[in-house]
Parts: sequence; C-alpha cells; structure tokens
Amino acid sequence: VHAFFASIEQRDDASLRGKPVAVGTGVVASCSYEAKRRGVRTAMSLSHARRVCPELRVVPGDYRRYEQAGKNILHICHEKVVRVEVAALDDLYLAPPDSPALDDAARLAEQLRSNVRERTGLLVSAGVGRGRFIASVATHAAKDRRVEQLRSLDRLPAELPLSPLVVAPQDGEAAFLAPFSSGLLPGAGSA
Repeated sequence: VHAFFASIEQRDDASLRGKPVAVGTGVVASCSYEAKRRGVRTAMSLSHARRVCPELRVVPGDYRRYEQAGKNILHICHEKVVRVEVAALDDLYLAPPDSPALDDAARLAEQLRSNVRERTGLLVSAGVGRGRFIASVATHAAKDRRVEQLRSLDRLPAELPLSPLVVAPQDGEAAFLAPFSSGLLPGAGSA
C-alpha cells in the first residue's frame, strides 16, 4: 500500500488530505506522497523532516487502525487468491491460481487493486514477476515511478492516481533487474 500509515491517516481525517503528512513519534514511520515530494523519507528523524518540509503535519498514529486495514486488504486478496504470504501489514505476496501467464497475473493484480481502493479507500502498488523477489522489485519500481510522476506535477490532484502496474518481463528478468541497486537483494547491505 502506498505510504500505508499516512494513507490511512489521510483517509480517516479529511483535514490531512492533500497535505504532507508523517506518522511517527521520533522518526518518520510512514509519510504521504505529498511529504515524499518535498523530500521527507521513512526513517528520517522528525526534526530533520520538519526542516525539509516546514508544513509537515505529524501524527503519532494508531497501530490498531493500521492492523485492521491490513486485515481488510488480506481478506480482499483471499477472496481471489488462496496462497497469500504476509510479509508485513502492507506487504503481501500472492501466488495467482491456475495460470502461470504473467498477463493473467497482471489482470488479477489490477482487479485486486481496484477492489482494495473501492472497499478500503486505499491505493495499492503492485508488481508482477516470476517469483517473490522479482515481484518485490517490480513493486518497488511501481512505487518509485509513482513518486517521480507526482514530483513532475506542479500541483497534486485532489485524488491521487494509482501507481503504474509494473510487470517484469518473463525470461527478461536479468535485464529488468540490471538498473537496480544491489541493496534490493535480500540480506545485502551497503558493503
């Protein structure tokens, strides 16, 4: 989910919509796309985030609401997909039923994103690929592309658009992965 905690805060409090929002008490646990456009990042200290974005609205957050939203999204996914792995409240890996074709998986991803938006009011990023790692990188790419799209706008629209769905080409995974940092590899650090 895009900026999960911040998105829930904006969904539930109309005064936060369209504003740069950070959730956290000492560091940014989540930040809205409006905040990301201004340079705020997850794990940034709130004092630094306020210097980067003086109009930043900071809320402490409510984990119970986030957990409920995560359960709602999981339920929506389980309606269409039997195998769903939960990596975090806002991080799910789905194994589509029946067809190994990525086109079928992409159609399912679009349908689920639409269902989640309609039923929870939240926007979902999705990436499709053969295997969990490839799909994870594709999702990362979708989120990055969305941030870049929003940065290019002079003014954000009242209702933010979905991120693009990124599908890693079957049998073209090496070329797809080549531009990404090795830091995306599970367990890889800066060294």
